[in-house]
Amino acid sequence: MVATGEEPDVYYMDIFQFPSFAANDVLLPIDDFMAESGVSRDDFIPSLIDAFTADGVTYGIPKDFNTLGLFYNKDMFDAAGLDYPTDDWTWDDLRAAAEALSDPANNVYGLGVPPDPGRFPIFV
Repeated sequence: MVATGEEPDVYYMDIFQFPSFAANDVLLPIDDFMAESGVSRDDFIPSLIDAFTADGVTYGIPKDFNTLGLFYNKDMFDAAGLDYPTDDWTWDDLRAAAEALSDPANNVYGLGVPPDPGRFPIFV
């Protein structure tokens, strides 16, 4: 819809989409609208509002945020003779444990991540 010039006035955009939209000048700055309605950038967590800001201009406001957590199966770790994860684990530690826990022949994998752009980039 953006390519045709018929996009909606308001829509959800993932932060990963924002840079290309901002660079192609297809978004309307909202700083004046925010000021008119008494909304300030200070009303938001800086890293969240900054995600929709380019060259000091605000183009969107965050709808929410959350943290990601990693759960592990203690029984599987025990069976494999692996120590449980600790706060000082590195990506290499995670990878080694995932490989040790995996048994592809039996459809068992030591790490599962949904194919969702909001979930897997942390592993890239």
